[in-house]
Amino acid sequence: MTPMDCSPPLASTQPAGEGPPSADRPLLSLCRPVAPQALCQRLMPVASGDNAAAGRGRVGLSLARQHQKQAQLDRCMLRCIYAGERVTDCELLDCMAWRNINFDSCPDLVQIRDQVLIEHLSAVEGPLARRLLHSLPNAQVRRLLPVPAIAARALRYAPWFLADIPEAMKTPESLAAMLASLPEQRRSDLLMWIERDTPQLAAQLEPMEQAIRRDAMTCCRLRKEELDPGLRQLAVSQDYKALGLLGSVDAPEYSRLCDLALQRTGKALAVMKVGSRTPARVDAALSHSRGRPDMRAIPANLHSHERLKAALPQSTGSDQPAAFFSQWNLWDSLRAEPGWLRQLAYEDRTEALCRDYLDRFPGHLWLVPQALQNLHPQWRAASERSDVYLRLRDQIRVPACYGLYPDKAMPQAADAALDSQPWALALSSWHRQMEKLPSACKQQILARGGTAGLAPTFHMPSFWLEPEALLDPVQEDHCSRRAALLPDQARKALLCSQPFQLGRQKQGQALIQLMDDYTTALEDRLRNNTVPLWSPDTASRWTCRGGRTLVQTSNPGPCVHMKFQRSGESSGAFAAEAAAQAFAQAHPELGWHSEIPQPEGMYLVPLKALAPWDFPDSLQLYAWQGRQYALAFRFSTRDDSYDTLAFQADDLGSCEQARRGLLRALHDIGVWSSMGAVHTSTIRLYHQFADRDARPELLMHAFFHADAGYPGTVHLWDTEATASSDWGWSGLRDLGDLEFYPFIRTYVEAADAEWTVPDYAQRASFINAIAQNIFASLLHYMRLYRTVDPRYHYEDALSVARLERFLEAGCNSLLDGLLGDGTRLRDMFPERTRNGTDVYSTWR
Repeated sequence: MTPMDCSPPLASTQPAGEGPPSADRPLLSLCRPVAPQALCQRLMPVASGDNAAAGRGRVGLSLARQHQKQAQLDRCMLRCIYAGERVTDCELLDCMAWRNINFDSCPDLVQIRDQVLIEHLSAVEGPLARRLLHSLPNAQVRRLLPVPAIAARALRYAPWFLADIPEAMKTPESLAAMLASLPEQRRSDLLMWIERDTPQLAAQLEPMEQAIRRDAMTCCRLRKEELDPGLRQLAVSQDYKALGLLGSVDAPEYSRLCDLALQRTGKALAVMKVGSRTPARVDAALSHSRGRPDMRAIPANLHSHERLKAALPQSTGSDQPAAFFSQWNLWDSLRAEPGWLRQLAYEDRTEALCRDYLDRFPGHLWLVPQALQNLHPQWRAASERSDVYLRLRDQIRVPACYGLYPDKAMPQAADAALDSQPWALALSSWHRQMEKLPSACKQQILARGGTAGLAPTFHMPSFWLEPEALLDPVQEDHCSRRAALLPDQARKALLCSQPFQLGRQKQGQALIQLMDDYTTALEDRLRNNTVPLWSPDTASRWTCRGGRTLVQTSNPGPCVHMKFQRSGESSGAFAAEAAAQAFAQAHPELGWHSEIPQPEGMYLVPLKALAPWDFPDSLQLYAWQGRQYALAFRFSTRDDSYDTLAFQADDLGSCEQARRGLLRALHDIGVWSSMGAVHTSTIRLYHQFADRDARPELLMHAFFHADAGYPGTVHLWDTEATASSDWGWSGLRDLGDLEFYPFIRTYVEAADAEWTVPDYAQRASFINAIAQNIFASLLHYMRLYRTVDPRYHYEDALSVARLERFLEAGCNSLLDGLLGDGTRLRDMFPERTRNGTDVYSTWR
């Protein structure tokens, strides 16, 4: 296929004026000539405000031009941050809003007339509207709220402005219409603000039962007059803490509510009235499988050694006198608990007890009275050693120039000293850099367009890694200081490193050009009415795969895919898959390990012909002569293994095909990355959020947020995070779903990212993509074996050995594709620790 050819080689022409395509030639017919403006009219379904594509693309710009424009905007952002230039146009404002800059700390930076902002905010929707309302100074937004269009966007995307919108819009009718149009979480947020601002209005908008299911505590506090016995039971079943607001009901009902709350969790004992904490309820709470109370919830008249001992693990910070533990014979049990000193009254923390405690927990010096700390300076020295273990949240994240050298302790004034360290300031928040970064550093950043190569200017300490840090566990409740500082070490190394030199940069430029050619060809064919028309043969077996693809499987034989354009997806993003497949087909010398599909062109498909299938994704629609069409890309694969995700075993329960698919994908991710073509979203990664608000998160969070460290707990890893992935038995799928270094947007625009210097942010994004894809392969592997192997467990020797081999093979595959110079994972590890331990073998 030539770069400009987006139609299949077999397409033939149907003369104008002929009837619709015949059923026996659905793949070979062209649609009639159409006026370009009619064919290109988009009749999209009402787009969700959360459609990530909506409002983000720079329509009409080629990839090359988009990259040039982004480089220009990056330079403008640098001048705003480091030279105090003002934001005077909406394009730069949009760019900075996408980068999560909140101008409230520097409101004078935005110098755009209110009328211009009104016109701009009235025109944008979705994520960009939300970002702008978060980014603009609050005072400026409030000035715009009398305009109904701006007030409507504030209600939709920034409901904390509710008190300032026009009173005429705070009617049950207008708010009900707004609520009906919102997705669940934003509907809940707006109702919460309505409830705070005008509880009586909230009562008109939401039935009490629904309100309780949304927020039981607030309902019981603000709408208590509407409660009846049934609603009170619902409230307690939704949130046991609501029991604490219901103490005025009659005794029989309150007793039933106590038992209901106790069914949920043993912690409910603490919110009951003391008189209702009977022996039976205390014992039930202490034996509960879902949460237990601490000692303070047990009435004094029900104290016993057994009950207090059972409550002791939950009693952090109970602040009891020493005599209490003696009275109930609890000293041995107390000292077996982590952090036990915090349970003791401050005045009873004697020198002997503190010495005993610090022998086990040397890093917990803050629990020791200051007078005793002054008498024992050796305790502080011991607490500052790099091998001290603490909970992650208790670690003092002092960057890497302090205390990471062998046999040296961290200085007491390390935190205060950071303000005098330019390199540390350069990794801090943007407004802190504006305020404190020396002018010489700012001038150098402006002159160079970033921080690359500025280690001498920033007084950057040399990178140094304690090999033992790679062997320490990193757990929320057990992490050494040297391991806790690894994210800061990596940030420091990336800050002033030179731009990455890609081994196949020329091929990457050729790929960009090809993708631009394919986009132009597709848009020309739409304008010139030369996109073939196709209808699925209902006699053939087509199945819906993923969110927007029809697949026809022949056994044996090729597997045909019709992948449809999503609502809001630009023509460039949609054409990228065809371009990437064609590029890979044309460059077999790159040594692909994954199957490369055969691209076969673009088609318009009558919407009526798609009626038998229910696509999870909304499709982009085109209109002509009263009919609606969807745009589809056709390609074929050898068989169905392309669509079999790599967490699925075969029919015999073997994991081998899936495991090989993961290794193929890792290799090719390395090849594409060596061209600067970075696959940034092969899975939806979830962590930290276990509830309905779970959302994709950054893996290397510390790279993009000044106060972040390690990511939190991974949730949904064996369901939603991997359910619609780009990892198949055949290797890497969705080849066109990529971004180009140094213009990666996915991570720098993540909701949990802060603004960082653009060139550093791109190096961080490149590394994050590699780390996230390695992690994605691990999640697929774990889901695969957890499903088929009942022995799969982190303490099972065979499972651990298999995982070791997979990690090594996977990382080596990625390095082979990325570097192609024989580098192995082992080569990247320090050889030995100071005591002679083989780091790589021990780590593995």
